Amino acid sequence: MDMAATVVVGFGSAVAGALIGAIASFVGLVHIERQRTHRARVGMVKAILGELRHNASVFVDLRIVESDRPMCTFSSETWQAARFDLAQFVSDQVFEDLLFIYEDMLPRARVRLDEWRKAWPDKGVDNLLSGLAERIKGSMKDLLSLPEATSFRHRWDIRLKEEERAPR
Repeated sequence: MDMAATVVVGFGSAVAGALIGAIASFVGLVHIERQRTHRARVGMVKAILGELRHNASVFVDLRIVESDRPMCTFSSETWQAARFDLAQFVSDQVFEDLLFIYEDMLPRARVRLDEWRKAWPDKGVDNLLSGLAERIKGSMKDLLSLPEATSFRHRWDIRLKEEERAPR
């Protein structure tokens, strides 16, 4: 082989090697980005589940204590921080349920409880509080059915405080 052919073959090998390296780098970056996105989504689902559990517990506490003042307050910090990202990957139905809980149900719960107590002082608010806690529990089950919850769903027990006290 003459010198020109050697240079051409060497140049072609170098170009092919660079192209293969670039493709491998691109595939690696795509893989890393997908892993990062998945971890972020898993973290969001876990955080929202924790916040929903807290909020359902406030309703349970209100039922048990039957006080005018909740022992603790509702939380929406995680929802405020994650709602835009959640809207991008959860189904429309799950997102609409979360919107109802965070934008309608929780902010209005205090007023509704006061109205309910005035309208039916003898009956209390047991049914209303049970219904609100069950609504949150349903959303938690929906979140646990997401692919992002596959790695941890078996460790999540979404029974509420009152269910823990019930004999089995």
